[in-house]
Amino acid sequence: MTTHPRTQYILPAVLLSVLAILIFSDVGNAQDVQTEAGTIVRGAVATKGPDGQSYNIPAATLKLKRGTQVAETAANDAGEYEFPKLAPGEYTLEAAAEGFKMSSKNIAIRAGETIADARAVRRWTIAAIVACALGMGSKQTMVTAPVVVWIWDWIFLAAPQRTRRALYGGLAATWILLGALVAYERWPTSIGFALEGWTPWTYLLTQTTVIAHYVRLAILGGPLALDYDGWPMARSAIAVLPYGLPLLAMFGLTVWGVVRRRAWAFPAAVWFGALAPSSSILPLATEIAAGRRMYVPLAAMAALAVVGGYALVRRTSAAGRAIAVAALVGVTAVYGSMTYARNALFASEERLWKDTVEQRPSNSRARVNYAMSLIAAGELSSAEEHLREAVRLKETNAQAHLNLGAVLCRIEKFNECVQQLERALSLDPRDPEPLANLGEAYGALAPSDPIRYRIFPLSLFGTRTALTRGLERGAHASG
Repeated sequence: MTTHPRTQYILPAVLLSVLAILIFSDVGNAQDVQTEAGTIVRGAVATKGPDGQSYNIPAATLKLKRGTQVAETAANDAGEYEFPKLAPGEYTLEAAAEGFKMSSKNIAIRAGETIADARAVRRWTIAAIVACALGMGSKQTMVTAPVVVWIWDWIFLAAPQRTRRALYGGLAATWILLGALVAYERWPTSIGFALEGWTPWTYLLTQTTVIAHYVRLAILGGPLALDYDGWPMARSAIAVLPYGLPLLAMFGLTVWGVVRRRAWAFPAAVWFGALAPSSSILPLATEIAAGRRMYVPLAAMAALAVVGGYALVRRTSAAGRAIAVAALVGVTAVYGSMTYARNALFASEERLWKDTVEQRPSNSRARVNYAMSLIAAGELSSAEEHLREAVRLKETNAQAHLNLGAVLCRIEKFNECVQQLERALSLDPRDPEPLANLGEAYGALAPSDPIRYRIFPLSLFGTRTALTRGLERGAHASG
């Protein structure tokens, strides 16, 4: 039994990932054990600016008082502070910084209260790393997940926490598994550079138009299409400026928001992070656009819209809130009806592909799939028409030639059938189906063309099993 040469990457990668989980979870456990001796008070010194935003104050001096006992510390450059190993009781926390008035507040620490239980932290750390590893094994777009976790901590915890280094390290270690899987599961005909004329630059330019299309669909709700084969390639930066400039501005605003720790920047960062693996510089030549790539990005933006809308409505009058509720009901009804109608298309494969052809007439792959459903329904004439158009739209579509050849064989146009099948075989020599169909076609043609029938098998390379079966069927059918 032979082993695929790239399987050598998988086992070491899995072992390294498991080892990383154990190492980093132990590190996390060692860090958290120290918290069991008492409670940690941790936070950040902040002030509210004229714009209503909260800003951390670096290098503030803090005092924690309990009777005659006083503990002192200083905030770091990010305005963060920490008082470790505190006994239960009532405390007064004072903060002072140059140029600001001193502020104080009372805090109560109860017996047994800790910042985190070591065993619980360890369990959750392991669970998070395992979940990330499973995600890496399921979808390559998970590559940005560890970065998204770090951004969350940066924005909402004031900065990445020292006690969460185990989590960061373990999540990053899952990249080892992803790298091995990518090395093993290669897609030489669909993903990579210089496939079907695509380069990183042309793909990046084209994705500006694709993402603009995604955004339009997200707002308008349609018209949707199942498949986007045949999306035109963008070759000039000038031509895509109307799409690229707004996208670039959005990206710059997101980076600014992340650096300044703005809460709204997190869903924006998730939006860009989820799109980046498939919509940046790595060409996915056989699928330039796909509506499903917006599922995760849309979840992030939907969360932002809900939270932002709620915050705005809270500041309005009763009449304003009533208008907002009415608008929400109306929008929900419109989108709900559109969703219901869209789901109804999935009840029939034929209707689904027919709709795709109507939405994207230049889609060669959609026409092939629609033709296959027509073949199943016995509508060979209509199937032939769509397959001929699929070949015209994309002459290198092996499936279009293959299925057109099969239809031509069924309506006994054997000479043209052979031409289509030979072209399909030349485009994809590894596919055994053209061989079987060719064999059947030559078997049918044998009485009228015995010389070609005898020479044909000698011109092929590789296995002839499918070809032989087809020849036998064709010869038997021709009598």
